Amino acid sequence: MSCPVRPSPLACAPPRAHAGGMTAWSALEIVGAVVIALALIGLAVAAVAVGAGDEIAFIGVLVAFAVAVTGLGLHIAGREARYRRDNR
Repeated sequence: MSCPVRPSPLACAPPRAHAGGMTAWSALEIVGAVVIALALIGLAVAAVAVGAGDEIAFIGVLVAFAVAVTGLGLHIAGREARYRRDNR
């Protein structure tokens, strides 16, 4: 890094690791988003089945909800890891 002849404090500051711009999603964030999307589709299918009178499909509703929460956890964990890598 080159500084001007009479440097100002801001001109010669060390570069930041992250300047606040968007970075690409990590693999774990993508996996979490895909898991959430699939779980929401399964949740809708199971909810329609429960509404049609198939009472055992309620287990599918519970499982789909649990999978969606797990996908959300994966997505958040991936985002936090990316923020730590970017020194934010």
